[in-house]
Amino acid sequence: MKKALTACMLISVAGVTFACSSVRHVFVAEGYTKNPQQMIKRIVIFSEPFAQNKDLAKLVSAMTRDVIKTNRNYLVYGFLTTERDVAEECNVREGVLKMRVNKADAAGERVELEMTGELRRCSDHSLVWSASARSSGKSRNRSLENLIRSYVEEYGKQAKIFAAPAFNVIEDIVETMPNPVLTEEELIEKIDLEN
Repeated sequence: MKKALTACMLISVAGVTFACSSVRHVFVAEGYTKNPQQMIKRIVIFSEPFAQNKDLAKLVSAMTRDVIKTNRNYLVYGFLTTERDVAEECNVREGVLKMRVNKADAAGERVELEMTGELRRCSDHSLVWSASARSSGKSRNRSLENLIRSYVEEYGKQAKIFAAPAFNVIEDIVETMPNPVLTEEELIEKIDLEN
């Protein structure tokens, strides 16, 4: 009886944790995380322009870069704005993290946001990871005010409306990314890139 109660409690806790996340779908290629030497480490970020709001892509790229730098072991070599740039960078990088805004609706202080992230290997363009997330909430978030202020300075009105909900969605998406293990030399490279 005690074991059954414990199991039910664990299932309940796991369900609550998943319910709090905005992530709706995650895919990781079979066997990708089993061989750490084959995992992608050096990436560029590309955000597809959103048809209804082309300026949103730059904000999403910058926020994704910042979240990855602090939460994952990827060596981020910047973000790109065109498919042609992606093709050129794939000649010298291991992978591309493509972010796509599927939906971005703002009405008053309410924002509905849906995004997808995909990590593709440059050598063969294969999909190794993807996640999609959806969130609805207020455009203002007191706990993120200082962070949002820095994006507003650079991206203006877009950041004032979308930065808080986008940050939460991007953070949830990035949390699902496989996290590569870096060598000592790669850690130094990461520190150099971030300075």
